Amino acid sequence: MQNDSLYGVCAPEIGWVPAPRYLLRRERILEIIKLLPRGDILEIGCGAGAMLVDLSNAGFNCTALETSVPANQIAKELNKHHQSTSIHLEPSDNWAERFDYIFAFEVLEHNKDDKGILEHWREWLKPNGTMVLSVPAKPELWNARDVWAGHYRRYDRSSITSVLKEAGFMIEHLESYGFPLFNLLESIGAISHGKFFSRQKELPIGDKFSTAKSGIDRSFEVRIFPLQASRLGKSLMKFFFFLQTLFLKYDIGNGYIVTVTKNER
Repeated sequence: MQNDSLYGVCAPEIGWVPAPRYLLRRERILEIIKLLPRGDILEIGCGAGAMLVDLSNAGFNCTALETSVPANQIAKELNKHHQSTSIHLEPSDNWAERFDYIFAFEVLEHNKDDKGILEHWREWLKPNGTMVLSVPAKPELWNARDVWAGHYRRYDRSSITSVLKEAGFMIEHLESYGFPLFNLLESIGAISHGKFFSRQKELPIGDKFSTAKSGIDRSFEVRIFPLQASRLGKSLMKFFFFLQTLFLKYDIGNGYIVTVTKNER
């Protein structure tokens, strides 16, 4: 396991490396947290826990919720040197209004009742607390990879802002990230997963097993990681990091990152 200066934590020996789409999102999140006063964070659906390492290194007090047992175990392994980071399989009874921040990256779309789960998460935030979340964009691009990942939906700008407002949040910032690399990679992934599902009569929308697996399955990425970690690979990734910043205000990326604050009702 190593902590790369560009990619963050990498652990190919246990089957986890950062995928390019994750790195595009991570780059934007690291920019966003630069503006946030340090405090207590709850990351919901932390997956392999790589972002927790970044958040802890940035000076936040980190708690995480990951209900997938395999993902939870990997997250604990990646965060074993951060003794103050606690990773839970189930919510704790003492989380009401406990956290300054909630982070939930690629989690909301896995919930059938997105408004209901947002209202539940809201209860864990302190008054005027902040939530940062990411979701897949463009409903018209629904594809086999969404099915594989266990998604219920993708969002457009209107639908994500509406459900957040209905759940009691005020929109502070919204950006469309990932263009053009994320768009290209997702198109390739859709074709690959489409072949896998082509023989199935019914697609398992919102499948829990898929949801649990999607955050940690890096079987393909591990094979190509030596190229990604090469000097050329890192140069290309830096270029795409820069390129996506030119298009954040346009709805052409394949994902949204949204910052909201808790409205007091």
